[in-house]
Amino acid sequence: MQIERFYGHLLLLLLLTVALPISLFAQGDVKPDSVQNLSQPGLRNYECCHTFIVSNFSAGSIREFRVRLVSDGGEFIQGQAGSPIDWDVFLSKRSIQWLSSTSEAEIDSTESLTSFSFCVRDTGVYLLAWETWDEDGLRYTDTLTFICSGRTNCDEAFFRPLPSILRCGFDIDLLNENNEQKIVNDFHIRLLTPGFKIDTVGARIPAGWRLDRLDSVSISWKTTDSALSIGEFAENFRIYMETLGSPSVRLTWWTTNFGAQICRDTVTVLCGLRAPDSLLTRRTTVGADTCCRDILLINSHQPRSPLKRFTLALNTANAEIIPPTPSLLPLGWSVDVNSSADTAIFTIDTLLMPGDSVIFSGVCFDNDLAPSDEVRYNWVTEYDDLVVAIGGGTVPCFRDIVFCDVVSALVDSSLTATQRCITLNLGNRNSRRDTIKRFTVRVDNPGTRLRILNATPPSGWSIDKVTPDSVTFHRGTVDPNFNKEFVFCLNIDTNARDPLTVTWTTWADNSRPICTESLPLRVDLRLACDSVVMVENDQSVDPLCCFDVTFYNKNGKGLPIDRMNVRVPRIDLIIDTAQASGSWGLASDFFPSIFVDYVGDTLKAGDSVTFSFCVDARASQERPITFDVIWQTYSRGEVICFDTIRVVCEGSPGRCDEVAEVKPTGGDNPNCVAHYQVRNLHTPDGPINNVQYTIVEGNANFLSGRGVNGAAAFDQVSVSPKQIIFRGSTIPSGEVAEYFSLEIEAAEGTEVSIEVCTFEDDTELCCEVKKFTCSTLGIEESESEEGRLVQSITPNPFSGTTLITYQMDYPGGVTLLLLDAEGREVKRYSEGIKKGGTHAIVVEGEDIPSGVYFYLLQAGEERETGRLLLVK
Repeated sequence: MQIERFYGHLLLLLLLTVALPISLFAQGDVKPDSVQNLSQPGLRNYECCHTFIVSNFSAGSIREFRVRLVSDGGEFIQGQAGSPIDWDVFLSKRSIQWLSSTSEAEIDSTESLTSFSFCVRDTGVYLLAWETWDEDGLRYTDTLTFICSGRTNCDEAFFRPLPSILRCGFDIDLLNENNEQKIVNDFHIRLLTPGFKIDTVGARIPAGWRLDRLDSVSISWKTTDSALSIGEFAENFRIYMETLGSPSVRLTWWTTNFGAQICRDTVTVLCGLRAPDSLLTRRTTVGADTCCRDILLINSHQPRSPLKRFTLALNTANAEIIPPTPSLLPLGWSVDVNSSADTAIFTIDTLLMPGDSVIFSGVCFDNDLAPSDEVRYNWVTEYDDLVVAIGGGTVPCFRDIVFCDVVSALVDSSLTATQRCITLNLGNRNSRRDTIKRFTVRVDNPGTRLRILNATPPSGWSIDKVTPDSVTFHRGTVDPNFNKEFVFCLNIDTNARDPLTVTWTTWADNSRPICTESLPLRVDLRLACDSVVMVENDQSVDPLCCFDVTFYNKNGKGLPIDRMNVRVPRIDLIIDTAQASGSWGLASDFFPSIFVDYVGDTLKAGDSVTFSFCVDARASQERPITFDVIWQTYSRGEVICFDTIRVVCEGSPGRCDEVAEVKPTGGDNPNCVAHYQVRNLHTPDGPINNVQYTIVEGNANFLSGRGVNGAAAFDQVSVSPKQIIFRGSTIPSGEVAEYFSLEIEAAEGTEVSIEVCTFEDDTELCCEVKKFTCSTLGIEESESEEGRLVQSITPNPFSGTTLITYQMDYPGGVTLLLLDAEGREVKRYSEGIKKGGTHAIVVEGEDIPSGVYFYLLQAGEERETGRLLLVK
């Protein structure tokens, strides 16, 4: 790389210099395009003019030539750019572009063309990058460095701050331009600002010079062979300084000739990084891997310089980087990953110039063995062995299960013949290292009605729900590598046969399962007692719960049964009617009653008989109703067997509300969005003023929801990842609300089960589960849905600020509310009256903690909600 210089006393002298650029492309024996430079001073100090001669030494024709300022400061002088015949020139402050207007004007192979002229000002030492282009795109590029003198009749020192966030340093170029015509053989610097010290680590010295003297605040260099003559320069004296945090340092420098001072000056210079590089990410998928990002790196740091390397390093233990395949890497870039796969270094074989950007597509992360679903990373940009900028970020990645929790079972067979207590020892061993917060157990034995009598949770846990064949433990934790014991007891029908199947599931929360497994258990079943089976019959019409009850004589004593009774031990339930069969009768037909006796005949060993009874449940608000029934069998006045059965009364289904998926007019929505209309058909009649949608199955989350057309008045919308609640309006009996639009985050092809429930105030009316399959990869933050108020949210997730862009069809007032996960207002942005068109609101998250937030945007008559993820 060659340095061009200008002298005040050579104002009218035109210098011809041939630039010898080092090509940024490895082309083997093919000679690159080249640029020759004709230079002369401008009309004022620190103004210089150039005329470039462009030569084509390769195949093809050059049809475009570009030049831009790379270094800080300076600008092209407007109105002072010239071009060859039949070439058009386009000039801005920091770049120039020449385009051939005819094919004949293009620079063919082995040809040269002059008159590409321009002037610069306020530059001092400056770096120019030039590019040649043909019909296929960029051919070659290179850089040239120049010194544009201030013509002060004295030596000049140009201090160029090093772009580094870690160190304060300068590259210094020294030009001999003193009017005394003296050679320079010494160069000195002394720091004047208190608190600054000279640091020599990493310092550089130009060829032909040596370090002469050094202390904490001063440094001197001396020539080793030949002194610096008039018009000559020494390039790249590099020094570093220790600071107290201030970027501003005042210093004095001087030149000497055999100890006699020639020139001296005192300057104030700024060091360090004034603006960082920029890094943006967006979600992408590579094959079946969804934990991937496209990474956009922008060379935006100040002071300006090229970039050579970009490093991505993970801070999350046991997480790994999966680099892009060579076919996905940008042209001219390579990547190296260390042995532990937690650091990737991207290197360009040329340079990434200031203002340029590059996209690294398909950078994936494997955190299956990591302790969390968040992959944290740091990134570093470098140039010329300098760390330029440092940043960090977080990628949310849901981990796959590599190995699971473990459960062992111990069966207590010392109880009665049909009662068993089972102890499950649960060990948290899942590879995700999720804390277990919920534990469900289901017992299954085909053809058998099992009845769970009771359950005992470990310390710190409680029981959420018990059904005849399942029990749910919650409100406790099992941390990774710890164990807890859960106990439940069964009353097993004597029709059961070994083995019993116990299916368990561990949960990280109420909606996210971790592991599930089925255990076949031998429980040593024996025939020893009578048994009873109860089945709800078709006489159940609210408020009556009616059952067929079948008694089986299976007691091991071989005794006949001559009396059987059932009793309901609840004060809000009472037996309303009962009916015997055959020659059996009722001991008392006085109803209502809390029990019923069946007498009058004998049930022999091995025989069975079926009776019926109905329970009046009008005093209970529970629907469906779960309650216990106690039964007993007698022989000659002696109790033979007894047990408790837990039953569920569903009652007559009657009519329920109708939920149907609809397709809005105007074509398919490009995002993963489900649309449902709700028709009020439930009996007894009554309004619907609350509609709730809950994801009960499928790896998916709600992003936003809104009412459309007939459902638009439901404008009080609460959104959480697994549930959306619509309020604010009413669906009268017999009428339909079309429609509710649900925006869902899910992978391509994911089948999602959504439970739709209707309410009148807090009273649940009907529930129905609808299945929906996402037909897209989900919602991209950068895309907008036609007809939506919010067009884009960039970025999301965000770490500092994010931009919400919205489209208004008509003028109106605009207000944006930012709510936390509990629905509390966090921020309010009142934008006033906005005209129809596209507008944007900047949401600032620097003063609030990381987490999930929801926005509510009211623009005129339109309203929309959605989710934001703040990650710091």
